[in-house]
Amino acid sequence: MASLMNNGRPLTPDVVIDETWFSNPAFCEETKQWYPLSKTLAEEAAWNFADENGIDLTILHPGFVIGPLLQPTLNLTSEDILNFIKEGREIFPNGIYRYVDVRDVAQAHILLINCSKIKRCGVWNEREKKWIRSKIWSHRQNAVQPHGFLQGIKSPV
Repeated sequence: MASLMNNGRPLTPDVVIDETWFSNPAFCEETKQWYPLSKTLAEEAAWNFADENGIDLTILHPGFVIGPLLQPTLNLTSEDILNFIKEGREIFPNGIYRYVDVRDVAQAHILLINCSKIKRCGVWNEREKKWIRSKIWSHRQNAVQPHGFLQGIKSPV
């Protein structure tokens, strides 16, 4: 999402981010938003390379990817979520949360690799989103968090 949302436009709950949204490199530099700038320039380079070499390119913008921790301590994103749940501490000033499970992102990548019909840029319609969700959840229908999955996790601070 970093290569999409940092353009100076107001971002309110009623705004739909679609294929017309891109971060503005000049705005990112002016506001010293280096991470979004790097993501924007990297995506621009990928699109240019794909165009110059006749490559079909699809880019996913899943928001904040979360999932099971691989280490015994909380990472920054997980700690922010835990603080929000425990203390009500807001993470985003506009109150819009864009979390997605890492396993769903991985499954979406696999679906895109295997789907030859997707040769266009833009936003999927609701029917296509339902199809994608059905494919993702068919693989995760029995997935549940193990009992006590947060036990033993220590904050890095």
